[in-house]
Amino acid sequence: MNFSTTSWMARNAAGMMAEARGETAERMARLSRTSDDQFAEGFNALVAYFETSFRDEEAVMEALSYPALRSHREQHARALAALHHAQPQVEGGDIALGREALDLLPKWLLLHRSTMDLALAHAARTPALRSRRHSSAARAGALPDRRARYPGGHASV
Repeated sequence: MNFSTTSWMARNAAGMMAEARGETAERMARLSRTSDDQFAEGFNALVAYFETSFRDEEAVMEALSYPALRSHREQHARALAALHHAQPQVEGGDIALGREALDLLPKWLLLHRSTMDLALAHAARTPALRSRRHSSAARAGALPDRRARYPGGHASV
C-alpha cells in the first residue's frame, strides 16, 4: 500500500491530526514539569518538534492541494517565529520567558485548532466522504437527477 497517496492522506488527515494533538499535549506537559536546569534543552526539543509537526501538516496540505495552505502556513510561521525569538533567551538562562511561552502555547493551539485545523480536517474529509457517498448512492440509484429540478441547466451543482 502506498501511504503517500493523496487519497490515503485525505482519509487519514483527521486521525493524524488527533494523534499529533495528543503527542503535543504530552510533550508540553512533560516540559512544564521539567526542572529549570533542564528546561532549555526541553524547550529546544519542543521547538524542533513543532517545526517537524508543522512541516508534516503542510506536506499533507500540499498533497491535498488545500486552498488555504498559504494562510495556514503563515500561522505556523508566526508561532515558530515567536518560539525562535524566545529560544536564544531561554538558552541564555531566561527560563521564566520559556515557561511563559509554554503557558501561552495551549491558547494559541486552541485557536489554531478550532479554526485552521478544523477547516483542514473538514476539507480533507469532505472529498473522500463525498465520493463514497455518491458512489454508494449511485449504485443504489438514489442520486437525483438535478437537471430535472433545474430545467435549462441554470443551477450550478
